[in-house]
Amino acid sequence: MKRTLLSIIKILLVIALVVGICLSLVKLAEWKDRKPVIKPDAQGNIFLEAADASIAGIGTARYNILNGVKNIGWWDHTTQSLQWRFIANKQGLYEVKLNYALPSGLETDFVLSVNDHQLNCVITSTGGWDQWLEVSLGQINLTASQPHIASIKPLRTTGGVGIMNLCKLHLKPITIAKQE
Repeated sequence: MKRTLLSIIKILLVIALVVGICLSLVKLAEWKDRKPVIKPDAQGNIFLEAADASIAGIGTARYNILNGVKNIGWWDHTTQSLQWRFIANKQGLYEVKLNYALPSGLETDFVLSVNDHQLNCVITSTGGWDQWLEVSLGQINLTASQPHIASIKPLRTTGGVGIMNLCKLHLKPITIAKQE
């Protein structure tokens, strides 16, 4: 009886140790995937780089370097999305620019969300997975200092397999001339 009780206690201790190790690994994985809050440069430009993106969902998208250009590549499932956390130091309108590559014959529809604002976007071929192009996606209004979350959620792709190779998003403050 005493021996059985000691065996049960040993088994429970091993289980507790295994559970503790598993929980620690989960916390470590969460910490590893936590990206920094991106801050604007001196002119108020906000650069949401590929390396700073959090990748959510099931699929093959991953951080990549293609011919020296850092990007999110191998992105071929609409089940995956990208997300960045950032702050703005200037309140107002920002032009949103996307730097990406997409081979001939492909087109991708996606939603770019910043907090509650959404831009429905369509991008077309740049000529190849390593042919980079910067395009304007539209404008968004930001408040200063409040933490913001930007995300890209693909809706569909036509003409083949592949969402895009994403290099970065650039949020550029729009200066509106004062009328006198």
